[in-house]
Amino acid sequence: MRKTTQEFLFPVSHAELTLSLIRARQGNETQYFERMGLTPEDLVDPNQYLTLTQFKTAMQLGSEYMLPGEPHFLQLLAHFPPTAHGLVGIAALTAATLGDALNVAIEFFPLLLPSMELHREDLHHESRIHIKRLYEFGSPYDEVQIEFVIAGFARMTEFVSGTQLNARPQVRKDTQVQLTHIRTENLEAYEHFFGKPVQFGSARNGFTISRSILNQPLLTHNRITHEMLLTTLTRQLKSIPQARPLTQRVQRLLTQGIIHGQQLDAAEIASQLSMSVRTLARRLSEEESSLLELTKSVRMERAEWLLTSGELPLSKVAQQLGFSSQAAFTRAFKQATGRTPGDLRKHPMQPGQNEEDCLIS
Repeated sequence: MRKTTQEFLFPVSHAELTLSLIRARQGNETQYFERMGLTPEDLVDPNQYLTLTQFKTAMQLGSEYMLPGEPHFLQLLAHFPPTAHGLVGIAALTAATLGDALNVAIEFFPLLLPSMELHREDLHHESRIHIKRLYEFGSPYDEVQIEFVIAGFARMTEFVSGTQLNARPQVRKDTQVQLTHIRTENLEAYEHFFGKPVQFGSARNGFTISRSILNQPLLTHNRITHEMLLTTLTRQLKSIPQARPLTQRVQRLLTQGIIHGQQLDAAEIASQLSMSVRTLARRLSEEESSLLELTKSVRMERAEWLLTSGELPLSKVAQQLGFSSQAAFTRAFKQATGRTPGDLRKHPMQPGQNEEDCLIS
């Protein structure tokens, strides 16, 4: 069960991003503050947040100043320096490896953009980052947001690994971007930025990055600073109404268990999280979740990935997911998604369908 949209709170840095764009286009700042319902002092107040309505207004204002001929996410990125990520960016910068920095960004992403959830799936040679929208803003805002988030991650990984100044850095060359929407214009700009063609019309939004890149140590690592920042960020994360840190940790454990052929029960998960089974259940309930719900959703998410990214027989898919039979898997999958596994494999995306119709989590 999700929090209500009225409880979404966005960092005021998103308003600063829009204002920076408007200033670059020599727009009307007075009109901007009036439409946003903000004052200049609000933009420097660390306790200031944007409501959902204000965030929508910021996106609308930004779109009014976009120039033709260049993808909107690139125009926004030009006004959003890596340091704009605040404490989350500094915590990533002081992590031990690029993979650890990526984990920081994923775990504390609700502090940056609470209308989305990110999940990491580690395979043998690569890691896949899945992005799910929790709220529909409508086109073209949804598409631009997804592109902006992935581009921001690409630039952050280069920044923290010290490869930002290289021509076509290895980070981007070893990263594959998947987007559910279709683009037919400016394809060269996408390929130039990401280092390779983007996979439009994919089954889900996200990106895949080589594990060898994620193992790179960071020269800016500082253990004491990093741990202090993690403590502060964890406290901040618990204070915002839409954050579900424990739910996301349990999702990661369940996903990794399935990948390695393990069906983790409550006792095993509680042990890995250094808490009792009773405490695990209580804290998940506080986040309006449960282990049963998460197990079902993670199974279906993994099922969809196996069905759309390979030719593993349905019987093997069912076995990997812990179902007693292929028939049991088919029933559960159809109940959760409204489609049979065979239908999804033949037709990964139906016309007009978005990733929320496919990704159950």
